[in-house]
Amino acid sequence: MAAVDDALDALKGVGARRAMRLPVSAPFHTPLMGPASDVMAEAFDDVAWSSPQFPLVSNVDGAVLTSPEAIRSSLVRQVTAPVLWTQCMSTLRSLGCDHFLECGPGSVLSGLSKRIDKTVPCRSIETQAALEAEI
Repeated sequence: MAAVDDALDALKGVGARRAMRLPVSAPFHTPLMGPASDVMAEAFDDVAWSSPQFPLVSNVDGAVLTSPEAIRSSLVRQVTAPVLWTQCMSTLRSLGCDHFLECGPGSVLSGLSKRIDKTVPCRSIETQAALEAEI
């Protein structure tokens, strides 16, 4: 953690308006996750990939993914790349999505979505029962 404190001090020293420690358990979506990305890529070599039944949108660049190769590549890249959620939402809207459900624990993406486009209903769903009630 000393390195993080040193980096924060250095950024403030060169005039950064805001530099803060983020409360995360690991440096997800940064180049520091390179070794994990390599392990994931190797593990994916043993996966039998199928074509998706519906388009997927990459959080790396907001692109529509329709092939197994593109999905595999995007999943590996997302470990070390920042999440471009604004681009994802734009792509989803262009595909006709008019309601978003965030499935799983937490509501980070729902919160971001509400700030990006207040016109689109967005809910966080944490349980199977809640998902079934929603759809």
